[in-house]
Amino acid sequence: MIDIENDIYTRIYTNVKAVYPQASVTADASNTPSSFPHVTVVEADNYIYTPMRTDNVENYVTLVYDIDVYSDRQNNRKD
Repeated sequence: MIDIENDIYTRIYTNVKAVYPQASVTADASNTPSSFPHVTVVEADNYIYTPMRTDNVENYVTLVYDIDVYSDRQNNRKD
């Protein structure tokens, strides 16, 4: 299995913290963050894309990530 979860998480973490140093960023899903802003990055699926597999070599995978962003702002929020 091609596994780039750590790379994806690290890139998101680094970029979020560069803009919002007070933000908490985790790889664990949580509907009740303890602080705001809060970002969760969870790999929801990672499976081999079989049509592209050649000679028993895994060339491609299909990745699905759930990224949730929580804020306690009342203005300019998306409803």
